[in-house]
Amino acid sequence: MVKYTEAEPYSSPLSTNASDGRFAKWSKGEQSGLGHGVSPDELREANLKYEVKFGFRFLTSATGRTGEAIYEELLRRSERTRELEVRLSEL
Repeated sequence: MVKYTEAEPYSSPLSTNASDGRFAKWSKGEQSGLGHGVSPDELREANLKYEVKFGFRFLTSATGRTGEAIYEELLRRSERTRELEVRLSEL
């Protein structure tokens, strides 16, 4: 398990710079259905607020989930303290 620390920023084991493009293609497919029911501006604003508050980006699995469900999770998690969000992300 990779753990996030302020001293050592998280680095994905699945590099977005993969030369064969498999990760980028998978990620794009996973996120392709997120816009339904949630405007891009709403999602962008909520993501920015999350990143500003916590100092890192909101990450979750989008596979098989609706845009509304992910947006609701983003809003719910945004209510947490930074300490709680980091602690729960390590589980």
